[in-house]
Amino acid sequence: MTGDPVGHIGFFESVPDYAVAERLLAEATAWLRSEGCTTVRGPINFDTWHSYRFVTAGQERMPPFLLEPYNPPYYPEFWERFGFQVSARYFSNLAHDPAYTAALLERHHTKAVAGGCRFRPFDPGRFDQELRLLYDLSCEIFRDNWGYREIGFAEFAGLYTGAKRILDPGLCVIAEHPDHGPVGFLFGMPDYGAAVRAARGRGGLLGAAAFLLARRKPELALLKTIGVSPAARGTNVGFAMCYVHYRHVLSAGYRQGIHALMIEDNTSRRMSAAKGGDIVREYAVYDL
Repeated sequence: MTGDPVGHIGFFESVPDYAVAERLLAEATAWLRSEGCTTVRGPINFDTWHSYRFVTAGQERMPPFLLEPYNPPYYPEFWERFGFQVSARYFSNLAHDPAYTAALLERHHTKAVAGGCRFRPFDPGRFDQELRLLYDLSCEIFRDNWGYREIGFAEFAGLYTGAKRILDPGLCVIAEHPDHGPVGFLFGMPDYGAAVRAARGRGGLLGAAAFLLARRKPELALLKTIGVSPAARGTNVGFAMCYVHYRHVLSAGYRQGIHALMIEDNTSRRMSAAKGGDIVREYAVYDL
C-alpha cells in the first residue's frame, strides 16, 4: 500500500548465489522505499494470514509438515548478509507422548468446565457458518498481534477451502460460555505432508493419484492455531481446549502432536513447553 511505513517482500526465490539474491533484494527494497516504506519486512507472502517466515533451524530433525513454510537453508543467511535482522522468532514443538500431555492439561479442563465453559468439535455439516465463527473470533482475538492486518471474510474462507476434504473435526475445538457466547477456538488438522510431498507439485490426475496412493492415516496431528477472546483470558480456556484436542489425538490413534509455528514468548509456546513439547523447528521474520 502506497505510503504504508512497512513494506513486505514475499515469494522470495533464489539460486545459491548471493550476488543474485543481493540484486533481487536491492531492487525490491529500493522500490518499497520509493513507495514510502521506512521498514522492509519479510518473507511475507501478502500478509500473516498467508504463508510467511523462513525456517532457520531444525530441518534435519523431521520432514516438513503440512502448512509449514519451507526454504533452502541459505535463504536466511543471504537476507542477514544483506542487512536484515530478525524481528520475530517462531518455534514448532513436538509432543512425543500425547497421553502425558493430556494428563498434564486435565486439571485446566476441569476448572474451565466448573467455570461454565463448554467445548465442542468443529461441525463440518455447517462448514461455512463455522468458518464465519472462526473469522469473527480471529479478528477479535488477534487484532493487536504483531504484523496483524485485517482481511475480508471471503479471503479468509478461501484460505480454508481445501481443508474441508482433509479436516478431522475432533482436532478442532470451539469454546463457548453461557454469558459470553463463543470465547475461543483451536484449529488443528492431520498432517498429510507425506502425501503432499508424494504429489511433487503435479496437478491433474497424476498428482491426485500420487496423493491418494500416499495418503494413509497420519501419525502426526497438528495444532495450528489457538486463540482466546479477551473476555475469557486467564480462565484456563486455552489449556482446556488443548486438553480436548489431545483427548481426540489419543482416541483417534495419532501417535504424536505438534504445536506449530508459535511466536516466541507467546502464551501458546509457554503452554507447549510446559506440557511436554520439545522444539523441533525454528523460524524467523526479518526487518530492514
